Amino acid sequence: MSNKISIKLSASDLHSIYYSIVNTEAANKSLPFKLTWKFGTIKDEIKTKAERYEKQRFEIYSKHGEVDSKDPNKIKLEAEKLKEVQAEIDDLGTIEEAIEIVLIPLSMFDAANVQLPQGAFEIFKKYIIDLES
Repeated sequence: MSNKISIKLSASDLHSIYYSIVNTEAANKSLPFKLTWKFGTIKDEIKTKAERYEKQRFEIYSKHGEVDSKDPNKIKLEAEKLKEVQAEIDDLGTIEEAIEIVLIPLSMFDAANVQLPQGAFEIFKKYIIDLES
């Protein structure tokens, strides 16, 4: 039986959850299919929102800086603009979205001996691991 919950998350947290899952999958050569399925279900639910957050963050940087002509993924910012940029990014990160996810039992992580990248466990513990099961 799955423990599905509806939860409101900030755009910043959605982004953190998405990339914690992506990095966990990359850090483990092989994960049990049930865990892979659950990760995939959560990623499907939040991918578009996480990508939108990433795109809008880049647009904020672009608005205040200059895109590097050699690498369009890099933006040069003047030091005096950092506070303003950070304030806009912080504001963007507070936007809330409602999502539905199925919690993953902690036992599933233990049984698979999953290697978690730095910071991932805290994100997972806060939002997607069912600590009661």
